[in-house]
This record gives sequence, C-alpha cells and structure tokens, in this order.
Amino acid sequence: MRRISAILAVACSAVSALDSGLLYEQMLRAPHEDGFFEANPIPHPLSGHGVVEHSGGTPPPPPQVFFSGVFSNYTVLQRAPASSVIYGILSPNTSAAVPGATVSVVMTDTVTKKGTTVVATLDPKTGHWRAKFAPQVAGGDYTLTASCTSCDDANSTTLHSITFGDVYICSGQSNMQLALVHTFDRNVTLERIASGKYMNIRTMQLEERPLADGVDPWIFPPRTQERLSAECGGGSCPSTWVLPNAMVNITQRGTTNWHMSPVIDSFSAACFYFATELTDIMWSNETVSGPPVPIGLIESAVGGTMIEAWVSNETLAKSCTNQTGGHPGVSWLAPGNGALYNGMILPLVNFTVKGALWYQGENNCAECQAGCNGTTCVGPDVCGNVLKNSGYPCYLKTLVEEWRAMWSVESGTTDPQFPFGVFTLASTEGQCGDGGFRHAQTLNNGVLPSPQLPNTFVAQGFDAQDPVSITNWPEGERACRAFGWNSPYSMGGGDNNQAVPFTPFFMGPIHPRPKHILGRRMAMAAAAQVYGDEKIAWTGPILKSCNVTATGQLEIFFNEELLRDDAVHVFAPIANTPWGAWDLHPRFASTACAELPNTTANLMCSSFGGVTPMEVEYTIPVNATTNVSLWLPVSITVKNGPYINTNCPPIDKQKPGVPCVNGTRKAGWNYIVTHSSLPKKFSPVPNFPHLGLRDLITGVRYAWSANPCCPTIDRAGVPCPPNSCPIHSWNSTLPAAPFLAKIVGGQCQCELPQVCS
Repeated sequence: MRRISAILAVACSAVSALDSGLLYEQMLRAPHEDGFFEANPIPHPLSGHGVVEHSGGTPPPPPQVFFSGVFSNYTVLQRAPASSVIYGILSPNTSAAVPGATVSVVMTDTVTKKGTTVVATLDPKTGHWRAKFAPQVAGGDYTLTASCTSCDDANSTTLHSITFGDVYICSGQSNMQLALVHTFDRNVTLERIASGKYMNIRTMQLEERPLADGVDPWIFPPRTQERLSAECGGGSCPSTWVLPNAMVNITQRGTTNWHMSPVIDSFSAACFYFATELTDIMWSNETVSGPPVPIGLIESAVGGTMIEAWVSNETLAKSCTNQTGGHPGVSWLAPGNGALYNGMILPLVNFTVKGALWYQGENNCAECQAGCNGTTCVGPDVCGNVLKNSGYPCYLKTLVEEWRAMWSVESGTTDPQFPFGVFTLASTEGQCGDGGFRHAQTLNNGVLPSPQLPNTFVAQGFDAQDPVSITNWPEGERACRAFGWNSPYSMGGGDNNQAVPFTPFFMGPIHPRPKHILGRRMAMAAAAQVYGDEKIAWTGPILKSCNVTATGQLEIFFNEELLRDDAVHVFAPIANTPWGAWDLHPRFASTACAELPNTTANLMCSSFGGVTPMEVEYTIPVNATTNVSLWLPVSITVKNGPYINTNCPPIDKQKPGVPCVNGTRKAGWNYIVTHSSLPKKFSPVPNFPHLGLRDLITGVRYAWSANPCCPTIDRAGVPCPPNSCPIHSWNSTLPAAPFLAKIVGGQCQCELPQVCS
C-alpha cells in the first residue's frame, strides 16, 4: 500500500482540468447520485476472500479452503480456446493439507443456474489445490465456490461476478506503475466511464512482494477480512479485482484518515489506456461484431527495479553475460536477482492469460555505458547483442522465454507463444543509452516481432516524452498547455503539489504524462498481431535500405510489407533552427571540428543548416593515415499527403515511367530523401581529389540521441509536444522507428541481426 497511498495523496486536489474540481467533488460528495456507480452495485467486498457467507447467528469457524490471493469477486478468467485454472490453498497458516481432504470447485452460471463441478488436484504436502475448467466463451456472470470435504469444520468460500475474457499481465518498473492520476487523459477517461464506457475492463494490482529463492512462491497470500480492513479500510481495494467505476478507500500519505477515490486513479495508466484503446479499435468501431470482450488487467510492477529482478536468478546466470562479457547486473532490491520473479510472477503462472505487456529499462540503461566512452557509446549494440547472448537484449529474450515456458506448463491453458508487447522508453526516461537502449529493447532488430522472439510487438515511446524537462515551470500556468492555450487538459504542477489543479508529476518528467499515446500504439499493435486485423498499421516506417547518390542525396527506403496500406509522410521538423559557424550544439561533437585542418573545418562545420533528428556521419581524411568522423544533421524533404492517386490522366497522356492508376499509391510512398549539408565547393576534398560526397558519407542515424524530436528546444522553457518527430506513417501517424546504420559504398549496412541492405 505504500505506493498506492503515496500516489493517491494528491488525488483530491491535484488533478487535471476539464472542470476537474467539479467532476471530482461530485464523485466525492455523492458517488451514488451522479450516475458514476449505480449501474454496477458491488457485493460485499470481502465475500470472495476467505470470509464465509452465512445467514446470521454465531459466525462459523474460519474456512479451511482459500482461493489464491489473485482471485476475488469480479475476476476475469481467460476465455476459450484456453482452459482456465482456479487454484488456492488449504489452511494457509499451516504447511500441510488435512489427511484425506478433497477440494471441489463449482462454477455456476447466475442466469441459467447451471453448475459445473471440478474436483481439484491437491498436494498433500503443501495444501495447494488446482481445478482446471473447460474453455468458456467470452462474457457471462458466474460464481465460484470452493469447498473442502473431510476437513475439520468443513465449509466453503464463494466468489461472485466472475466473467470470461482476455487477461493481460502488465509488468515492469515505475513507468508501468505510473498511475492514471498522473496522466493527461485521466479526466476524459473518468467521464467516459461515468457514461458507461469501458465497463468491460476490470483491474487488479499486486502489491510489492520480493521473495528469496527457495521460498514457496506459488500461492499469493489469501486476503482475510483483517488484512483487507488494514489495507483498504474494509472497502473495495486496488489489490482485488474491481470494475473501473469502483471507489477505493485509502489513506492520505502521512495520515490515518481514509478517503474515497476512483480506483483506477491508482492503476497503471499505460496498461489501462491499452485496454480502453483496444476496446475502441476492436469493438467500438465494429471491427468485431457483438459487445466488447471483457478485458482483465493484472498490474505486477515495482518502481526502480532492474530486469534482473524479474527473471529467475539461475536462468539469467546461465543464459546471458552483460554487454561487455561479464556477469549480469545485480538487482538492488533485496534479496537480489529473481526476487520479483519469485514473488510477483510465479504466483501468477497458473492463472491462464492471453498475453503480457512490459515497460521497463530506466534502471538498466546505465549498464550500457560500462566500459565505453565518447562515440563508442552510440552504436547499435552498445547495450548488448542478442546474437552474442549479451546485455539487455539477452535479458529480455530470456525473460520472455522463461515466462512463456512457466505459464504454459499445463497444456491447453496459456499459449506457449503467448503475445508479448514492449513499450520502449521515452528519450527523457533514462539518463543514458537513448537510441542504443531503445534498439536493445527490440533485440537489436529495430522492430518486433523478430526471428529471435516471435509473436512480440512494440509501442515506440521515444517521441512520447513529457513535453517539459523540469518539474516546476518558470512561465507559470500558460506555459503548461502544450495542446493549445485554451485546452482544458492542462499540464504543469509540481510533485504532489496539492494547490495546483493540473496533472501532477510523479517524481518529474522521468515519468512522462502522455501515456494515452503509448496505450493506443500498443493497442494498434495488438489489434494487428494478436487479433488478426489485417488492415491496421501496427508500426511506423521501419528502415529497409538506403542509397547515397553522386550528388550527396541520401534516399532512405522503408519496409513496404510493414507499412501495409499506409505511406511514409514527412512534415517540417520542430524548430528547424540554423546554427551559425562554429556555434555547434554540444551533441554534434564539436571537438571533431577542431581536429580537422582549418580550411576543411571552416567548410565542414559552418555549412549545415536546420537541426533535424536525421544525421549523417562524414568521415574526412586529414592525411594518408588519419580520418576524422563527424555527425552532422541533414535536411529532410517535406512530403505532403494524401498518397492515393485520385485524378490520373489517360494512359496515352501520361509521361513514361511508373503509370498513374486511380486508387493506387503515388510514387515515392515508401521512401524519403535527405540532402547533404556539405556545399558543392567542398568537393573535391583538399588533398584527396578522387573522393566525392558518396565516399565521405559513412553512416546515418535517425532519432538516436536525447530529445531527438526537438533537438534545439530547451524544454525547461518551451514544450516539445509528443509525436513531434518528422517521419511518420500517413494514416496511423505512427512514428518511424529510430535507426542507425553504416554506409559502405553508398549503401546501408546494419549491425546484425538487423538487416537493412
């Protein structure tokens, strides 16, 4: 509860505008009079947590049969074609089952009153029991009753309002854990819930629970009445399954006073926005007929953690080295590596799921800098390489493979290749790594899925940074409106500043507030990769190849198959500000200019124009044995859509070349053109007349550095809105993925496993 009470301490006063004070006060003042909760009355919150229901008189003794703590009222179980497993424990305060005991679980349809009974398998040594049910279609309303025969004081435990749908695990560190109350779209989301939307989504949070190796991890502690009263004042609790319109009773930080707040205020924003957007894409727009499928979200995330804590210690040590060939990193969280895998993953692996989402890396990116300096820290494998079983790419591959293996031990339950989505970090989320680390998050492929890790997908976050770089803005309220001065969805406000009615930071811009963008991108990827939507573009442009022309133009081609029916679009870069001679931005390696001969430097370093996210590497010979490499920005030709031919002339009137056919995409839909910043007078190179521009350009990179979309903006004073990088897909507006490639003989060459030639 430490994290929940800390986050929600600001929920009463520091919330987004959209008449936030009015909306929020109405919910606090009259939660059952404003239509926010009346449609879904909640049964007694303790009825499904080992508290026996009875009809009066002296309460019976405590029950002998308990559901694992991951089950409660309103649980979402995985729908067909998978089978769901219900599991728990006998007498959690003892280490063994009652001799001769039998556990039965009855699932009853509350409409038809028909019940299905399954006799559970029971481990007599531990008291753990498991019941596997036949696949069920989506929806429905069921009760689950677990009973024990041959137990002392035999009785039963019942859960209510159980349904079937698709269940996702949402895991990682603090950006997965970042609560809805700290995001820009929080108020409009609450409005939609109040109007009856998104009632197909149910959530549950696991509290932080690291465990040492060797401790029995399989059952999450059942929640007794005493425990729930201590955690949530006896009301609904984020650590149980709840509907999105539920109110939670929590304490303000530093006090013992309980107050009511929307339960989703404390839930993972990235995870919840994924579910709302998936609902809109798949069911609200008639992509799939029928009512929205229930979506169950289990948040299992802990801020500040390393990936090493989420993989078993033994598996990681056998599978990977760090990026320099040494031992993997050591998690700071006691009791060390594997602690959260033991305590927050293994208790879930018997729970059948549809897939998992992963948002983590801020506490691993520093590892990318070990043993390197200067320009050697910007390469595509600076954080390791999956083909070398090194660094973060290997750690992530190992995590996914181990989770898949553990979740699918019993056939017919979770898919052995269940879908796995990865959020890449925003440029401001870590203190290091930048493009290299985001590349590592794709297992060095630039995109997911990859041959090394099938059935995965990625939501790019590099351009979804927080618009500001500091917690408290010097320009006051007006400067905090990145979406227009009159926008009701304002920004700003300091950490837990209860006097400011804006979306509050949580520990500053390391936790970007535009999480809705990431949720939508992940939902688009899932719609295509998981649910088979063949029309939706699920990724932005992905580098395929490039070519340097004799005049120094760089033509960059993107993967046509991944674009589907979309096209590559380029708009003018944000703040395309020219720099004067020698007035180089620090990230442009001005020391390299000083190493060039004076005549070369004057031409080279004073010639480039607008600063853009696209940069090329020039390798300039100083003498017969010495070269100097320098990265400089290049301009990108702006392209305007639409990209569909609608007014083609007759064939006999068309120019020779690619014919124009109405309804087809226009020529150039899959590539862009950049322009070398070097003036013509620079060629030939002094003392090397045989070299032309095609020989001098030896590399290209896009959106590879910190703050790549607004490279000349100081975000301490001027906001950089999300989605500001210039290269996108036209219809989906998804950003082109960052890339870095060598150029050899005028052609791109990528570091394997990525292929771009």
